[in-house]
Formats: sequence, C-alpha cells, structure tokens
Amino acid sequence: MVMFALWGNIKGLSGNSTDTGSDSDHPTMALTLSSIPLWVSENIRFPEEAYRYGIVGTERVCISVSWDGKAFITNPLNALCPAYEDEIKRVVGSMPECVPPVMADPRYVFVSLEIDFTKLANPDSLANLRVIDQWAPPTNDYRGHQDYLNSREDLLEQVYSSLKVPAEWNEKADTVHISYTVAVDGKLRNISVTQCEDPFMVKQIERALGKARKWTPARTRDSEVFAVTVHDRIIVAADPSGRKKPYVKYVDKECQNSTNPPLNPDQVIVNPEFRARIDLGKAFPGKVTEFYFKSNPDRKASFGAIFIIEKDGSASNILVYNAPDSVSMRELQSEISRYSYWTPARQGGVAVRSVYAFDVTRKMRKDAVSGTDFSVFGKYYLDNIASHSKRDNYYTSPDGKLIMTYPINSSGNFDNGYVRRIDGRYPSTQKQKNRLLRQAYKNYTN
Repeated sequence: MVMFALWGNIKGLSGNSTDTGSDSDHPTMALTLSSIPLWVSENIRFPEEAYRYGIVGTERVCISVSWDGKAFITNPLNALCPAYEDEIKRVVGSMPECVPPVMADPRYVFVSLEIDFTKLANPDSLANLRVIDQWAPPTNDYRGHQDYLNSREDLLEQVYSSLKVPAEWNEKADTVHISYTVAVDGKLRNISVTQCEDPFMVKQIERALGKARKWTPARTRDSEVFAVTVHDRIIVAADPSGRKKPYVKYVDKECQNSTNPPLNPDQVIVNPEFRARIDLGKAFPGKVTEFYFKSNPDRKASFGAIFIIEKDGSASNILVYNAPDSVSMRELQSEISRYSYWTPARQGGVAVRSVYAFDVTRKMRKDAVSGTDFSVFGKYYLDNIASHSKRDNYYTSPDGKLIMTYPINSSGNFDNGYVRRIDGRYPSTQKQKNRLLRQAYKNYTN
C-alpha cells in the first residue's frame, strides 16, 4: 500500500478531490466502498415473492462506484430466483451518493458481498423453503466452454440470432420479458414470453428457447442438482429498412456505470465507463512478459506494474515494483513506454486518463487438482472478484514457455483466459485449447 501511496503523489495525480476515499473530504457523500456492505445489510429485505419459489440461500454481488459517486452492480446476477435479483437491484438503486474509489490503488475499485437471505426470511416460513447455502448457477457451453457468469446472456444472443423481424418493424424496438426454468435435467421448462406486442415474435422466441441445448443444472456444494428460474429481457429492434439490428445487451440501470463526463478534463478516472485497450493480437501483459523473460530466460522473479494511459494513448507515470533489481526495473519501464498507441478510456463520450495495472508470477500453479463447481463460482468468485480481478494476473511455467492468466478478466468476470506459448505456438485444435483453459481454471482454484 505504501508503494501505491507514493505512486499516487507523482505528477498528474495530486490535487484531485475525487481521488480520496475519506468521508471527511466528502461531507455530502455518506458511503465509501468499505461502508457499502453495512449499508446494504441495514436496507436489504426478504422479498415476499421469493416464498413462491420455495428456495432460499446466500447470494453474491459485486458493487463498484463511478467517478461521480454512483453505485452500480458489476457482475451479472445469478440468483436462486428472480425475486432475490430484484431485491438486490432495488437496494443498490436506492443507495445514496458514494465516495469514488481511491486513486492511489486501482485494485480497490470493487467490493464483494454475501447476502444471506436465509437470515432475512420469516423463521416460521423457513420450514417451507429449501435452504441452499453454497451453490453454483446453471451453465451452458454455447461459446465452447462452461461460463459461470454469462450463460444467460449467451442464450439470449443465440435466441436473437434466430429471430426474423417482420417487414413492418421498420425503426421499431421492443423490450421483451423472458422467463424459463433450468430443470434438473438441464432442459428449459416453464417458458414464458411477455411484454411483446407481436404474437409472431412471441412464437419465435418460445420456439428458440424450446430448442435450446441442454444446460448443466445448478449445483450445491455437494454437487446435488436443483432447478433455477430465470427472468431476463431481450431487446428486439429493426432499422429504418426493416432489417434486424445487431444484438444489443439489455442492462438494468442498477448495473450501469455513470455516463457523465468528468468535470475536470485532466482527472484520472479509476473506473471508467469504457476501459483503455490496445490491439496487439494478444493481451498487453503477455507482450511485456515475453520481453522480460526472453531477454533473460533464467529470470525467476515476479514483478508488477501500474501506469496511467493518457488521452493521447501514451503511457505515463510508469511504476514497476517487485523487480529483482534496478536494471530490470528500467528495462520494464522502457518496454512499457514503447506502447504509445492505446485507445484511451472513455467516460461520458469523451476520452479520459485512466489507470492500468498487472502482475506476473514466474511459476505455474500445481498440476494435480480437484474441485467442484462451487470451488470456482462460490469461494473463488467471491474472494477474488473484488481484488485480483482488477488486474491482469499472469502465470508462466517454470521454463517460461507457457503463459496463462487467471480466468477472471479486468471487469471482474470469469472469461476464457489467455493461453499461448512464448515461441508463438497456439494449441492446434479447439479441444487442445479447451483442455489448457480448463487446466488453468483448475490451477486457479487451488
């Protein structure tokens, strides 16, 4: 923390009133990230609608705060029933203005919470509810792998791709409500399509859901399967010529970052609406890792870096830490500074200064592993979504020939990871790639 505090005092970072997390500096802002869990616990209620589904347990949510103090949910919700999701969104949506995240350490941009609805339920009604404390949500493999967080969205995208928009739909858009249950056999049942004015569109969506491939059902920590009901929305829209528009994800307002541009054009936005990116054909830390270990294959040290991406796409204020010596530190700083063609972050439609950070460890996790679905989604999703997921974490094998990331991306969600060899060779088949990704996934949980 001392190192990040020193970095926070360098040129370009001081004198920014929104870069501190102290309540005393923001008398009108009652909540900091650290005080959000307590506020949620005091305002969350057991939704009466949940009794109808007959199930209760612990839900997990990750909350962040925008540059101007708006609290929002960052992870796709996967609750035991829609009533719990609605209650979580209600509480976050009613949250007062918050203190923006601390500038000096970009890791602390999110806070993760466990909400035990069992403790909120009427004790006299618990006997009629199935209590599930720790569990993993249902998943599908529409993208070639089991996705714990985005399976519902993947299904909606599959459904949308099969729809045909009637010719009279020119410039028309409709937000359709979809409900279904992922049964214990993995099939979608109790399908319902509402809030749609076109009967033909309703039938198309019902047909697409009915033909959906089987899912892996939700599981308890003991691998017992159970049914989960889902409520989602899908936007169906046509352009002026009557052709279907590309798929656009529906996002609740409680899950949206602020869309306001910063008042100070030179402010560094820790948690921008759209993060900075760079097109290298591979992830940026992978390029730096290759450079570092190729120039000296015998290096065994770990290192990390944090820097600002300016509005012109250049990197500035580069801090390399945990490097084995000053020579290595200067080499890494020089290598990072070479990449001056980033697409800058954007906030409220304008380019803004932002922060990028990553860590590299010269050691792979152990190979022999075992675990359940809960091991990944339950424990490690919760433990890491508010810390490690804010950085790109890279592991390299002891011989330096294999690079793997943690299976969590910079937005705090599980993803495919990144697998390749230093010599440029990629797995030759999707099956080989999936095997490596699964191994990286398991390595991460042990």
